[in-house]
Amino acid sequence: MKDVSNPIMNYENIDWEEIKNHATDSEDDKNIKKLKSLLEFEELQFLLKQISRLNDPKSIKKLSTFQNKQKELGAWVDGLFPDQFINNDLFIPDNFSKKIKCMLQLAKQRKTNIDAIQAMGEYTLNFQHKDLQLDISNNSYPDNWEFKIDFSVMENTLKLFNNNSKREEALKVANLKVNQQMLKHRKDLGYLPEPVTNTEDLVELLLWSASDDPIDLIWKWLNPLNIFELADVYNHQAEFSKVLTTIKNNQVSLKKHIFSKINDYINLNLEFNETFALTFGFAIRGWATNDMFGLNIENIKDDYNKLISIIAHELFHRLQTKLCSTTGDGQNFSDLVSGNMKDKKDNKFYKILSYIMLEGTGEYITHQFDTKTEKDLKRHAIEGLVLLEDIYIAIYNEKQLESADEMLNQGLKSNGVFYSLGEYITKSIVEDNNKGYLGRTLNKGVFDFFLKGEKANKSLNISEQIMHKIKELKLKK
Repeated sequence: MKDVSNPIMNYENIDWEEIKNHATDSEDDKNIKKLKSLLEFEELQFLLKQISRLNDPKSIKKLSTFQNKQKELGAWVDGLFPDQFINNDLFIPDNFSKKIKCMLQLAKQRKTNIDAIQAMGEYTLNFQHKDLQLDISNNSYPDNWEFKIDFSVMENTLKLFNNNSKREEALKVANLKVNQQMLKHRKDLGYLPEPVTNTEDLVELLLWSASDDPIDLIWKWLNPLNIFELADVYNHQAEFSKVLTTIKNNQVSLKKHIFSKINDYINLNLEFNETFALTFGFAIRGWATNDMFGLNIENIKDDYNKLISIIAHELFHRLQTKLCSTTGDGQNFSDLVSGNMKDKKDNKFYKILSYIMLEGTGEYITHQFDTKTEKDLKRHAIEGLVLLEDIYIAIYNEKQLESADEMLNQGLKSNGVFYSLGEYITKSIVEDNNKGYLGRTLNKGVFDFFLKGEKANKSLNISEQIMHKIKELKLKK
């Protein structure tokens, strides 16, 4: 008779039939059946292996401390995703029945996590395993347009997973210029809950993500978003290495493909030299600083169409800082949304209009590379106009400038209705004229953008008071 109390099982040769043979009662049978419905066979082997490697079965309880640990390192936001065993109610796997119960708890938690990520719809869970296809038949773009891709974070993080993960090596990775810029973006956002990840935190996260301790491996298996989303990278090292190689081998063609298409909409003599970085980071897909912009690649993996559209969107934002007319002398993004006028109310309204133009034109460019265009663009644009009307009333009638900011955030949140409004206006301008006309319109400034948009598409029905205010502010400029 088999020793069913022994916490060690031969996980390498185990199969579902042998698992069932170990069952001691009907409850075991029922739990095994549930477990089989949740786990692939390889996952069963993985969990058995890690549980069997625990020096003390009670150490499984350590999982209940990890969510708070992540929060302290800036890698967790309460309420954004399902809680992870914070009630410390895990079964201690010190006999067969409790092993099954413990694995069932783990499997259920993983399913809860994956279901939540899928429901959110922002994070790509699986690799497509497709090649990068690029159209480089058109190479027409200015000679003084340049951008390079920085692979240093991808390269060095993947190396760290295979180099015994010494602290000094992790510190070097955390201190890479690109990682420092990514962390700066997170800090500068202003809305991430404290504590926001700093360099020392990132070192701890890197070391944790590289650990082969069984309890850490289980934690990484439970949720790809764990440990700053480095859990996903650790569990798919081969796939991310292939993504790295693919983009490296195609970066020249990538540049030609993106620049030539964007140039059709600019058609102006501008000098341009930017750095794009591939990084890893929790809960944020794209990021930007004055020095560079980047993408946390685990969010999209090998969805190369998405990659191209994101690069194009962010490159266009960088071009906007050189292209768009401003009311002042500066030409940074903050200058683009600054009215620099005497009346605070006018400055606030200018800021709102500018964000609609900048994000909307960027979204339009995105959809020239990504065929997944918004189906209800006009409807959402009209909703954006309603919100803009509410903002106008808050600013000029009610003198509630803070409320205007809150409504601006509402319009921008998660590619909201202000993206749609700006994109719909952009689409109208291009269709009524030509691609290159967009660049000339942006060059004239935000007021011309709305005036040209209203002229190109009367069905927008921008209210008379808003159009009157835009014309009035243009004269003040």
